[in-house]
Formats: sequence, structure tokens, C-alpha cells
Amino acid sequence: MPPISTGDRPRSTGELLATPLRDLGLRVEGTQLETCAQELVAELRKAGIAHLNPDFYLGFEYGVPSKSRSMSMLFMDAATKPDLLAALAENGERPCTPREVRMCMRHESGHLFCYAYELFELEEFRTTFEVEGDYLDYPHWTKPWKGDPESPKHVKYLEVEKLAPACYAQKHPDDDFAETFAVWLDPATRWLEKYSDRPIVLGKLEYVGRLVKEWGGRRPKITRRSSRFSIARSSMTLREYLNWE
Repeated sequence: MPPISTGDRPRSTGELLATPLRDLGLRVEGTQLETCAQELVAELRKAGIAHLNPDFYLGFEYGVPSKSRSMSMLFMDAATKPDLLAALAENGERPCTPREVRMCMRHESGHLFCYAYELFELEEFRTTFEVEGDYLDYPHWTKPWKGDPESPKHVKYLEVEKLAPACYAQKHPDDDFAETFAVWLDPATRWLEKYSDRPIVLGKLEYVGRLVKEWGGRRPKITRRSSRFSIARSSMTLREYLNWE
């Protein structure tokens, strides 16, 4: 079913809340998401990751389906029209700022890099990030977890800007690696100085650098795409999404 056309007529909040996500008329092109995606690829290239080419699309959240090269970007962050922005604001939501988007993308690119080269199979990786059993098995990924806010073994990245729950790097080794990778990649973190008194964290960050040096020039092992989180065919309305827990 093709999207419902309303031309340039502003839609009421009620109309927008009743609209399926697929029909909101959102796209990556021409938005901050396109710019941030281009900047991310440039950062990866500068860091020495030469052949990782993410497949970007609009989704329910920022995420990378396991063992794929696809990155879902939160659809709300592509909102530019005043009527949709107003509807989101009336419901306590707003698009991320470009800085927040870049932070989310750096975290997700950590997942991409890990999956692309199946780094989780490496013995040193599994030791460094305390992997037990099947790395991709997430039996508790939707359940709450407890962590130590003062952990000497984990970085803090997304949670600093409230883009993720507290102690996010402690949720799972996969997120530990992604958060560590994001800190390593972000030129603003100054991680050598920030974590100078945390040798375990420094060891993880330095290990990320070694992984990039060893694998960054190689062709990825995993190149499949996945639209698992895409809104392109979603019949969920904006109201249902905003009430979704």
C-alpha cells in the first residue's frame, strides 16, 4: 500500500499519531542522518577501517542485527517538518541532536566492526571482554541488569548523555566492546587522559586499536544485509510506538 499523500498540508497531532510509521514520509536523504552517516564513514576510514560499508536505513531504534552490515537509525531523528516535530514534542519526544546521533552511530559501528570480522571468535577478544559461551546469545537482552557505576573495568559513553541506561557497557560483552570502540573512535573523548587511572579500561582501548590495525585493511567476512529493525513495512502507528515499552 503506497504512503498516504497529504501534499504540503500540515497534519494535526491526532492525524500523525494515527499514521503508520511507514507512512510518515520520512527518509534519510537530506536530513542530519545522511550527514552523520557520511561523517561516520569518514571517521572509520581515517581510523584505518577501509572496507566497512554500512547499509543505513530508518528503524525503530539504533541497532545492528547480529552478523550483518546494516545499521538501523532511529526514524524520529529524520524528522524535519514542523507538524511532526510538534507532535513529538507534545508527547515528550524530540529528535536527537547531531552530536547525539554521531554518538549512537559510533556505538553501533562497534557492533558492525565486531560482526564484520567475527572478532568475538578470537581468544584474546573473549578474554579481554570476558565472553562466556555463545557471544551472540542474548537470553537477557530485554531484562534489567545491575552494574557498578564506579566499575574500574568499563567505559562510559552513551550513558553520559542519557542515550542509554546506566552501566550500559556492563550489560553484555557485545555492548562492552561497542562502548569501548565508540570511546576509542570519538576524537573528543581524550581517552588516554580520561582513563589514565584505570589500567583495565586502557588495556581494552589499546586492544581495540590493535584490532583495527590488524583487521581494518581486510575485506569483511560478513557482508549480508538485514532490515530487521526497519519501519519501511511497519503498520505500527506513531501513537503505538510512543506508548511502546
